[in-house]
Amino acid sequence: MGTAGAAFKICSYFLVPYAIGLLLSAYVFPNDAVVASTATATKQATTTGNIKNLKPVQIPALETDPFSGLKIRLHRNGETDACGETVISGEDMEIAKAMRSSAAFVPTFSPEARPSTNKYSVDAILTHAISSKLMAKDSCGIAPNPEPSNRRTAKIWDMWYHGASTRPWDSEFLKFCDMGDERTTIQTDHEKLVKIPASVENTNAVSYPCHFHTREGVRVTSFEQLADLARLKKSSCANDDYASCSAEPTLDLYAVQAGRVFMFATSYVGETFKLPHITNPQGRKIVLETLSLSPRVFDIHDFFTGEESDAIVDKALTETAETHKLKRSTTGASGRNVIATRTSENAFDTHSKNAQAVKRRSLTTLGFDQYEEGVTDGLQVLRYSKTNGYIPHMDYIEDVAKREQHDYESMLLGSNRFATILLYFTDMPEGAGGETVFVHGWPTNNTDNRIQLSEAM
Repeated sequence: MGTAGAAFKICSYFLVPYAIGLLLSAYVFPNDAVVASTATATKQATTTGNIKNLKPVQIPALETDPFSGLKIRLHRNGETDACGETVISGEDMEIAKAMRSSAAFVPTFSPEARPSTNKYSVDAILTHAISSKLMAKDSCGIAPNPEPSNRRTAKIWDMWYHGASTRPWDSEFLKFCDMGDERTTIQTDHEKLVKIPASVENTNAVSYPCHFHTREGVRVTSFEQLADLARLKKSSCANDDYASCSAEPTLDLYAVQAGRVFMFATSYVGETFKLPHITNPQGRKIVLETLSLSPRVFDIHDFFTGEESDAIVDKALTETAETHKLKRSTTGASGRNVIATRTSENAFDTHSKNAQAVKRRSLTTLGFDQYEEGVTDGLQVLRYSKTNGYIPHMDYIEDVAKREQHDYESMLLGSNRFATILLYFTDMPEGAGGETVFVHGWPTNNTDNRIQLSEAM
């Protein structure tokens, strides 16, 4: 993307790097179906979780089952078309048993007596239920090779695909969830992931689970939450709120591979995503509107307030610390390179009240269920005066000479910047400059309003 100079423009840059003990009742999940991971970044080994001594929590089945008659439609991360679906009709379904055991149907049940389930065990149970009970064994496998950017990446992908797709596992979906030692990025919570059996015949074969999100990016972290989502879909259909509910209520779940990050699945320019779980300080709900399909570019409505903007700008202009004060912008992983193609000024705001609020809101918008400071950059406050600009560039960090200790090659195990959120703090008059141009992101259905790059700069 490229940013043009303006008479005087201030915007904020927020960059998100690619980021991102188990106790279970035997009634929730079979004792032999859970393996606790003790993997490290250098060697991935597994041991069986010590769950055999736990007492099953018996919860009586109730007449109203929020999953009964509900269609679950499964999508691979970032894909609009479903790769599999099922209608839950019987009480013997794994997901229904898990829901009952988590006391989702019993509002008066004592919380202290519920089985201990965290989001990682929820991931394991849902992945196991989908791969072994709810979906066909050959559905939702590894997606076809995306269009490669060059021969090198195509070769890397093809070599990985051959090994990953030929693993003798019982379910293609598990091959999707677990990208193998070559491509499972080691995130900070990696050792908390709960592995599940991948083959009935080979008891040593285990798989990392997927984690699951709604279309709006909300991560499923508990069975109570999943039951609420099911009830919401069924009540919406009962009230005829959605045209798509004419046949049967449908819950869309988006499966994200272990160690990877949720991506919004958008299919057309102008599509909107209402995020009711996120509000700005004025209480307004945040809405995403698709501007480009490839790369994914969204306009975020009502993301921040004028008061936040003023406070962040004032903080940047009055900053005196040498590492954070306003000065010539730099580039590179080290942040020390001054180049002629980037002539703006920038300051950093990392820990002020407003900066933290914006950063937390950013991660929630991107589908993170918990805030983690280590996966964020500082809030960059940029000032573009007249004639300042930044020619087309990638926010993705490249280390061609391999001078950095960090592995930025996310095609394999490395991690890199995952998203950039641009906040525009100054309104410019028409024709005064200041636009950000995504040179590879023109809408395919809007050719009349295109302008040349020289005009934009």
